[in-house]
Amino acid sequence: MGDATSTRQLTAWMADFAASLDRRDVAVAVVMFDNDSYWRDLLPFTWSIETLEGKGSIAAMLDATLH
Repeated sequence: MGDATSTRQLTAWMADFAASLDRRDVAVAVVMFDNDSYWRDLLPFTWSIETLEGKGSIAAMLDATLH
């Protein structure tokens, strides 16, 4: 069984992230990642399987695909 606090934190993060994507607010979405973050896109945004490294790459992908 998972930790209830961790579950609440994850649920809140996911809700905030989804809301920023719904608004197409890339700046807010990217702030939610650490500088050294990785994004493993498995089709939903780029229709390919690719790994992005760092906020800049994540922001560029979201800018290109959210619209």
